Amino acid sequence: VECLAADLSDVTVPAKAVDAARKAFGGLDVLISNAGIIGRASLLDLLVEDYERAFAINTRATWLLGKAAHPLLAAARGCIVATASISAHEPTPPLGAYGASKAALVMLIKQMAVEWGQDGIRCNTVSPGSTHTGMTDARYSNPELRAAAAQRNPLHMVGDPEHQAAAIAFLASPAAAYITGADLLVDGGLHTM
Repeated sequence: VECLAADLSDVTVPAKAVDAARKAFGGLDVLISNAGIIGRASLLDLLVEDYERAFAINTRATWLLGKAAHPLLAAARGCIVATASISAHEPTPPLGAYGASKAALVMLIKQMAVEWGQDGIRCNTVSPGSTHTGMTDARYSNPELRAAAAQRNPLHMVGDPEHQAAAIAFLASPAAAYITGADLLVDGGLHTM
């Protein structure tokens, strides 16, 4: 395991991260782009700086990581899996910048799948629904808010990070060798309601 702490809003960091992986491991089989930020503001109250930061981290970083990793992933016939969100599919006030940046990420990955498939690189996204993570801990540690979120999907539950990790591991595995350009909704069925 090699660790590299970095700010993915810095346009120079993705290439440095990929180069660090190349130096440590000699290549790259899978790129998991999971960094993300969320901010709460209505579109009328949203600051330009917050909008641009959401896109820089939630969308642009994946493009720059993929661009830097392309030669290594092509050599390995590897794949990219990015974490999007159910908010990419459903407007979620007051998360206008977040939802828009995740919708852009889903389309970016589909574009990568089309352009880079000929190079043997598979590109997919996972779109989590309500999931209890460090970023959502304040919300889902509150029993009332957790119960309300659980009632919004057919399984009546809030997901755990392990649910998302299992979907990502599947898409990164040989079992998903014929899947590219897909967005796997891991949301307890929220998208069906």
